[in-house]
Amino acid sequence: MKKVLSSLALLLGAATAARAQTPASTVGITAGYGRTSLTGKNSDYNSVTHSAYQAGLTADVYVAEVLSFHPEVLYTLQYYDATENGKSALDPLSRDVSYINVPLLARYHADGLFFEAGPAVNFAIGAKDEAGADVKSEANSVVLDYIAGLGY
Repeated sequence: MKKVLSSLALLLGAATAARAQTPASTVGITAGYGRTSLTGKNSDYNSVTHSAYQAGLTADVYVAEVLSFHPEVLYTLQYYDATENGKSALDPLSRDVSYINVPLLARYHADGLFFEAGPAVNFAIGAKDEAGADVKSEANSVVLDYIAGLGY
């Protein structure tokens, strides 16, 4: 019985020591602002960058001391203005597109600095023109993106 208890105590101590070397995983909320542009195969429009706002949930799940899996679920509202070639900039084609974004990133941590990269799947959940009409059928319903970045 002493051997079993000693073995369990040794195993528990080793597991605790190994866990202490890996930073704690975290869950949080995020909000941000960015710049977007409308691009595509349609050459009839000149793209103009515009504002984008987002908010959602984020996590950092450590798989090693310096490596973590960083998934997010974000609601993003993007505004687009594009002018038709040959027309006045005062006559833009405007769209407000709402997305649910799901980035699935790998992060490498180094003394407070982190590098991240991975895919993101974006689901269009709504789109309106400047008159408020539903134009979701004009937006791609699912878009696959890639992300690369660094932070401190």
